[in-house]
Amino acid sequence: MKYIIFIKSLYTYTKNSLISFLSFLIIKLIPKKNILKLITSLENKNVLVLGTGPSLDKLNQKLIDEYDIIFFLNNAINVSKIFNFEKKKKIFFNSDLFRFKQLKKNISTLDNSWIYVFIPIHLQLFLSFIYFYFNRNAYLLVPKYRIGFPFEKNVTKSFITYCLAGNYETKNKLNINNFKAFPHTVALNAFYFLISSRVNKLHYLGCDFSSGKSSYTQYKGAGNLKNKKVYLWVNKLKKLSKYYSIDFKDLK
Repeated sequence: MKYIIFIKSLYTYTKNSLISFLSFLIIKLIPKKNILKLITSLENKNVLVLGTGPSLDKLNQKLIDEYDIIFFLNNAINVSKIFNFEKKKKIFFNSDLFRFKQLKKNISTLDNSWIYVFIPIHLQLFLSFIYFYFNRNAYLLVPKYRIGFPFEKNVTKSFITYCLAGNYETKNKLNINNFKAFPHTVALNAFYFLISSRVNKLHYLGCDFSSGKSSYTQYKGAGNLKNKKVYLWVNKLKKLSKYYSIDFKDLK
């Protein structure tokens, strides 16, 4: 039995490695929208980040109207059908192409006013994302890639994988050419991106970093993020936001 499992794992690793290598070359060669323009447009704006946790149920129209820009993380896009975001700049932020694959049908129903930011950390899924990328107002925040190890845990099982952020990344403004993805949850990457964009307010709701989900999300795969490391990252990002005089606050 263990040999069968090993052979299956080896097959997965080999297949992912070949696809990831091809995707890596494509990412290097394809034309990309200038993400610096997007970053500039976010400067000094009031931003509300919406996650999928239980506290998202506290969202209301009065709260939405207080912000210029709304960041939707994964299944949080479901609230766009419940409340009025017509006069807001709407940005869908994703750091996991597995989640994009699950949400593709829902995302395809969004109108052309939406902006998309993707961190392509799972290279073996990038080929299925290309059509969407060229047909929507989508930006790539390309992480720093590196050589991976066989059957590596918590990172894509591929010869080419991505670099995780370290403590050093929470002390400096975003380096577009050397971005390292934050672990555990998409919210950390969104926070770092917005802090680096020098927004005025960065308030968030539904980013609870715990088990459970909002009744709005219709997401059956909510995991348990009761991980003290997540809060350590959040505290580090709060220090960075304080340095840039950004109002960074949880609204739950």
